[in-house]
Amino acid sequence: MLTKQLLKYRKVRGSIKPIFIDPEDGGTIEFCRKMEDLYQNSVGKKYLGLKEKLKDLPNHPLSPSFEKLLDDRIEVDEPDVSIEEKRWDFLQVSSHIKKEQYPSLNEFQSALAEKLGTSFATVRDSLYADLPQNRLIASFRPLGAKMVPHRYNCALIQGLVMRSRFLEIEIDSQSLAEMRKIFRLMRFYRLLPLVKEKNQKRIVFSLSGPMSLFSSHQSYGIKLANFFPHLLFIKKWKIDGEVAYENKNYDFSCSHHQGVKSHYRDFGKGYIPKEFEKIAQAVGEKAGWSVALGKDFINLGGGHLCFPDFSFEHEKKGELHIELFHKWYQSELEKRIAGIRSQKKDRNLVLGICSSLKKPLSTVMTELEKDKGFRFFWFREFPTHRAILAQLS
Repeated sequence: MLTKQLLKYRKVRGSIKPIFIDPEDGGTIEFCRKMEDLYQNSVGKKYLGLKEKLKDLPNHPLSPSFEKLLDDRIEVDEPDVSIEEKRWDFLQVSSHIKKEQYPSLNEFQSALAEKLGTSFATVRDSLYADLPQNRLIASFRPLGAKMVPHRYNCALIQGLVMRSRFLEIEIDSQSLAEMRKIFRLMRFYRLLPLVKEKNQKRIVFSLSGPMSLFSSHQSYGIKLANFFPHLLFIKKWKIDGEVAYENKNYDFSCSHHQGVKSHYRDFGKGYIPKEFEKIAQAVGEKAGWSVALGKDFINLGGGHLCFPDFSFEHEKKGELHIELFHKWYQSELEKRIAGIRSQKKDRNLVLGICSSLKKPLSTVMTELEKDKGFRFFWFREFPTHRAILAQLS
């Protein structure tokens, strides 16, 4: 993603709008092609060498932005753990030889190399080989020259999403499966959508913005921003929200009409976080139970809908759903608790609650402990498979 210095927005009458670039501009695409070629040809070479070659490219106003986005797609080799020890040995030998007061720098370097049993060039290159700019580029995942401008436009929206106070998202889809998939992905990113309106072709939901939180807003903002490119696979979508930018609040709106394409390779295909996989495997080994990750919407009654993280089925015991509330969702949890307790229907929904919410919700939770029909459990960062299995017993 882009740093704050690289984000370009226009503020108009209380609104903030990304300054998109034309993704079809031939000059921009050609520049991106040359840039990607340099990255691709630098695999196996020093990162510093790549930076030097990038300086030789023609000037382009967005060169630093494209460079940052492509830098995010390289992997560098891990430094040799012995480098620090070797550096200390080199410095000790150098300090000892220096006492002999050689008349010239060349003679000193030759003496040092002879003492170390190697060439001075090797000494020089290995001395700080663990610094980021001296590491070797292990791999590069190209976007494709035509996709780089779209990645830039997407990053502008992500920059606002990361600074939002709240977001309201509207999806028009002919496919219920497509709606389920986008909600499943939100749960995988530990996001909690609150459904406001839903029918067969349209759904409107809200998400808390990072700037509405008192703590941990940066980590939450990154999850929200990383989820956003999945939304671009939906044919018709719209976002309205409020953004905190440069100490002011602005209205923010964008939609599929901007024509931004996702740089993700597919619409969440095969993406299942490891922590979800572990639980699915553990439950799969428990006789009689089957598990689905983000299966479908649950009608809690009274106009309350939820999309649980886990849905379990048992031939004799029926269904059980688990919805997780992470540390960012105190207000959403309070609304869910109130909604569940206002209904008298069977409660086959169990709430998993982050333990960091114990203190701020101590009064509410004390009341819930007296309600034998209300089921919940605590977890830290993410529930263990043992905690989930305990709910099925």
